[in-house]
Amino acid sequence: MANRNRGHTSIEMGGREYTLIFDWDALAQLREHYGSSYESAMTKACLENNTTELARILEIGLRAQNSELTKESIKEMSPPVLVVGGAIVDALNVAYYGPTGAPSEVGEENPLRNYLTSLLTRRTSSDKRSDSPSEPDSHPTNSGG
Repeated sequence: MANRNRGHTSIEMGGREYTLIFDWDALAQLREHYGSSYESAMTKACLENNTTELARILEIGLRAQNSELTKESIKEMSPPVLVVGGAIVDALNVAYYGPTGAPSEVGEENPLRNYLTSLLTRRTSSDKRSDSPSEPDSHPTNSGG
């Protein structure tokens, strides 16, 4: 069970729950690997479905409590991309703001909230386009021929 008071969150992969924590060491590893704009790099990885980079980010966040996991083993488990993105955002919010996460009054200047919002907005607008009858290519039909 994840202890949010200690900065822990959880993610389920391969039928098992793992503890995800972005402690100071993990944050330093993210910064070392991606530079000072690591949040932008993580956003880009999720929006582009870059599973190699998402697995690397998870590996860093999981290392403290689950040292046996590697980006390769994470990719083998193939967790859902949106679940991974949400878990990363949740864990980073706990790392930055504490066990309750980001305060609700933190708005547009919160890059983590912007990341998740942009991800969900992109997904929602994509779903609406595929349901739209005005786009003939979105739903192939049988012409009976």
